[in-house]
Amino acid sequence: MTIFKQLSTETLQLVAGNFLSLSLGLISSILITRALGEEARGVYAWVFTLQGFACQLGALVTYQAARQLAAHHSQDQWPQLAGFIIILGLAGSLLGLPLLLYGLTEPTVGAPYGWLLLIAFIGVPFSAISVPLVALVHTRKHFAINTLTVISQRLFLLVGVLVLLAVGAVNLHGLTLLNILSAGVALGVVYAALRLKTPFNLSTLTPPRAMFTELKSLIGATWLAGLALFALPKIAILQLAASGQLAATGHLSVASTLFEAALAMPLIASSVLITHLTKRGANQAIRRKITLAMLGGTSLAAGVAAGLAPWVIPLLFGAPFTDAVAPFQLLMVCLVMAALHQAWFSRLVTARASAALILPPLMGCIAVFALGLALTHPYGAVGAALSTVGGYVVMVVITYTLKKQH
Repeated sequence: MTIFKQLSTETLQLVAGNFLSLSLGLISSILITRALGEEARGVYAWVFTLQGFACQLGALVTYQAARQLAAHHSQDQWPQLAGFIIILGLAGSLLGLPLLLYGLTEPTVGAPYGWLLLIAFIGVPFSAISVPLVALVHTRKHFAINTLTVISQRLFLLVGVLVLLAVGAVNLHGLTLLNILSAGVALGVVYAALRLKTPFNLSTLTPPRAMFTELKSLIGATWLAGLALFALPKIAILQLAASGQLAATGHLSVASTLFEAALAMPLIASSVLITHLTKRGANQAIRRKITLAMLGGTSLAAGVAAGLAPWVIPLLFGAPFTDAVAPFQLLMVCLVMAALHQAWFSRLVTARASAALILPPLMGCIAVFALGLALTHPYGAVGAALSTVGGYVVMVVITYTLKKQH
């Protein structure tokens, strides 16, 4: 298979799987939001934002790191590699315990709804293990199986939501349990898709020391940068909920859900196009054209989405969520900033500038938190969205400055 055909195949799988997954997730989110209402949607967002942070912390073996490990080991060694991933996933899940403790002791939302958070955290190990195992499956480049592993969790969640709606049992407790069950089913699908040649048993949980040594070179700046990028658009949700504005948190979470779905566009484009083309040489003209193309396409999409939001959001999520329109329109500015960051971020990756990878998103998170202290309480969801915009602007400015130095 030529490089072009290989790139085309992997791109198709990536786009198809992510598009289906995002579509299923969006449909579930619409149904859940319409059934719960504003305040309950705010609580739901608070619970699964904290759980999402814990899942991200627990995934010590990232998707990219797992693919590199798979490339360096034959499939005969995959049972040991799977055991290695399970060990690290279970260990990494413990990193989320401080977040659980914070949630249980948080006086505004944690006091009445801490039990929901406690249940939700049962699903953390499932996600921490399944993400790297999915990467192993994807190295086989089997389109149907790869797509199934990407969409299985959200497909099961959507089916479960439809069942709960049919029996009139859509509530926070039922949805939380359904999310855990969905994560468990997804892990089972991924493990079955591995088709390990050697049956998995306890002996596979003792991988060779070489795997740990190899992983040290894969975990580091990229993992920390990914963690900060994950946190950047979500900090405002926690701050807004902590201020006691649960209805506004519901509005912001709807805007954030749509923003994160749109955010997949520059992420996919940068991972497939920019990284590939920059390997062809230090051609500044090519890089500039790619950056401008990404910026132009993302800006156009963001502008259209912002313009349609006053009609589309109430239509999809219901009239009570009209107040999600303004935060969403502000977050479309973040979408353009994210496209710029991803374009310049790949330059820092190829330059192997480890510290430069971490600094921009980390400073962006600090900026969101600081601005949120001033804007969230008086201005609600709009203030929280403004603080997120400020964080993205800070991140992009620092990324551009570091790019110039490399």
